[in-house]
Amino acid sequence: MEIKQIQVGYNDAQDRMVLRINIDDDKFANLVLTRRVCRFMLDQISPYLKITEPGPEPSVGSKEPKSGKRARKKLSEQTVAVVADNLGPARASEEDGIGKSVEAPAKPDYKTPFEDRKPEGNIFGIGSACPVVVNAGCSTQDDKLCFTLQFENQQTMNLSLSQLLAKGIFRLMYDLAERIQWFGGIAPTHVSHASEADVNEAPVARSSVTYH
Repeated sequence: MEIKQIQVGYNDAQDRMVLRINIDDDKFANLVLTRRVCRFMLDQISPYLKITEPGPEPSVGSKEPKSGKRARKKLSEQTVAVVADNLGPARASEEDGIGKSVEAPAKPDYKTPFEDRKPEGNIFGIGSACPVVVNAGCSTQDDKLCFTLQFENQQTMNLSLSQLLAKGIFRLMYDLAERIQWFGGIAPTHVSHASEADVNEAPVARSSVTYH
């Protein structure tokens, strides 16, 4: 299955994040993430993308800080539509001098509206409640960041993120966590939206890490 879009929102009543994933052309999955699972995921994605210092790239969403219900209403609109890594626009190379076309690095698309899918597309079953992710494991395989998410009923789901997907979900989750003030001590891995050169470098091989 191929991930097409991801969206991150906030459930005020439960104080949890909601991760919505559109898969293929008609399927979707909605997951509820606890605060600890979100922190774990951010801590794994940050070194994978080599994000270390604050940078000039703006965060997702409005530019002015918001608070209270007004901020939370805006949070539900933060969406990244994901394109395949090999769909970047071709550009002429200036080095070879013969105008040979090369692939430009693909970038996350933060402007395309999130597509609502039909109820029968829910991979957990029509009318099923959003499962709560209570534990998570992480490893790197084939240059991808692979999360194993465990639900309250002990079932698991694998979530494989390319660099493009990881960058998109990191921006969305970090910006949301920052604005709802979840992690006061998150400064050492402050989102710096690394340069494209850093993001496109091969990730450092890391051993499997599991959150309990």
